[in-house]
Amino acid sequence: MKKKFLSFILAICLLIPCSFALTACGSNPPDDPHTHNWSTTWSRNSSEHWLTCDGCDEKKDKASHDGDICSVCGYDTNHICEYGNTYLNDSTGHWQQCDICEETTIKENHDGTICSICGYDNTLVVNSVRDLEVITFDTGSGGLFTLVLLPDGKNMLIDSGMSDLETEMLIEDQLTYVYNVTTIDYFVLTNTNPLRTGEMAYVLQNYNVSNLFTPRVIRIEGQQHDDSYVNDCYLDALQYVPNTCNTIEVAENNCDITNSFKKSGSATTYSYTIDFMLPVSTEDCQNNTWHSDAMGDTTIVISIEYQGKTILITSDVRQRNTQGYIDNYDGEKDVDVLITTFEASDPYAITNSPSFAGKSYFESISLEAGDYAIITPISSATRVDVLDTALRDLLGRENALMLTEGNDLYTAYVKINSSGQITVTVE
Repeated sequence: MKKKFLSFILAICLLIPCSFALTACGSNPPDDPHTHNWSTTWSRNSSEHWLTCDGCDEKKDKASHDGDICSVCGYDTNHICEYGNTYLNDSTGHWQQCDICEETTIKENHDGTICSICGYDNTLVVNSVRDLEVITFDTGSGGLFTLVLLPDGKNMLIDSGMSDLETEMLIEDQLTYVYNVTTIDYFVLTNTNPLRTGEMAYVLQNYNVSNLFTPRVIRIEGQQHDDSYVNDCYLDALQYVPNTCNTIEVAENNCDITNSFKKSGSATTYSYTIDFMLPVSTEDCQNNTWHSDAMGDTTIVISIEYQGKTILITSDVRQRNTQGYIDNYDGEKDVDVLITTFEASDPYAITNSPSFAGKSYFESISLEAGDYAIITPISSATRVDVLDTALRDLLGRENALMLTEGNDLYTAYVKINSSGQITVTVE
């Protein structure tokens, strides 16, 4: 019995130091105090000087300069700032800092994706580079809208089709459910015709539109149709433009877009350019140089270039519309894909214009064998067959594609991949 009691006492004695050890192990050790390593060189600005620690943000001995030439740090309060060739920068701009004090110059914007002044690389980095896709939807009776999926993840909607429930349902189905579009980076109205702006209000109310591009509305004095071409769909929809939307009225080449980007982890840089052109200048329209159909004259022509390929999108195949492209580039760029509508009864349609009839017209915009044309006829009047024949002779049967008019909805898909390869299909 005595042995058991002694063993118990011994166990208790052994446990007591262990409990202290456990307590000590579970406690937080005291912080290791930081030893300041004070600089021997004074930091200063135009009014004060101080010493900084090399290991933290602490400062000491901060005081005002004691004269025109400070006896402590030697700062000359009357000095003229000196700037070397070194620039400080961030994602939005660059500036310089005086070599004598800490005064800085006014911040200036970078002058390009890779700034030529400070060298800052502001190229957008994306997780993946997708194909550039242009999907054109025929909503019947000449109504169209086109969705452009840009390779850096942005998108552009061109026009909104005619005003009816079927068009509205098609926009919702394709943008929301097929392509998961909630934000429209660029919403472009090529003209104010009801066939282009019918569902403009629906788009503005149901999608986050960042930038709205509208045609310049030109009124010609003395013409009876002054207001007829500005339709109610367009005017009514303007009230739904949000305050956060940047609205741009397209004039003569005032709002072109060039975006550069690269894939994360890759040094390869890609870029695309979107040009907005007006085929007829404001002055020409007002001076009646062209005919008085102001809506047609102010139609926006859109050129999209990616990987050396160009897609030209126009509302109408008229002499002056695509002539704007020719004048703008002076034959320097070929059109690889033409997407447009065609109204054979229009007196300014290419098949009715002696100087730009049929095949010669398309040759003037450098369409050639292997290129594509996607045409949506607005009417079934005569001479549509002339257009069809000219295109097929020039491009080949498989590359001259007509979207059927009427209530049957046809869709054209154009893709340009990162290697510049074009594929076109129609459903």
